[in-house]
Amino acid sequence: MPDPFPTGHKAPSPGTYLRLRRVAAGVSLEALGLATETDPPRCARERVEWLRQIEADVAVIGADVVEALQRFFSFDRHVLYILVAIHAGAELDTPAICASCGCSWSDACVIQEIGRNCRWSADDPTRCSAPACRPATEQGSVAA
Repeated sequence: MPDPFPTGHKAPSPGTYLRLRRVAAGVSLEALGLATETDPPRCARERVEWLRQIEADVAVIGADVVEALQRFFSFDRHVLYILVAIHAGAELDTPAICASCGCSWSDACVIQEIGRNCRWSADDPTRCSAPACRPATEQGSVAA
């Protein structure tokens, strides 16, 4: 997978990136809210709202939050930290992230049909080759 996205591609926000990875892992906000713990303790409904605020880039993402979320779904910490810096105004290259599922070089999808990690789509440099990430017109074939 290449390092940066094509010139002019806008980096997703940190919250959007986390949402893409959570959804790709098949984890609902409600399930995550039930499974996570907070300090001070909050009820599950409040935790779900807090998670929504993280994904909306309203709540702060600290190292403790990153560690807690990685227990429930996979994401690339390095990519997340770069996105946090870009979102704060740093002029950095946007890391290569699939616009559909959020996978990256260090956190690639595994395509079950072929038993290998995904690659970048030849037709769209912002999407990986996983079947779920291809446009509907391409859904019938599996790219190696």
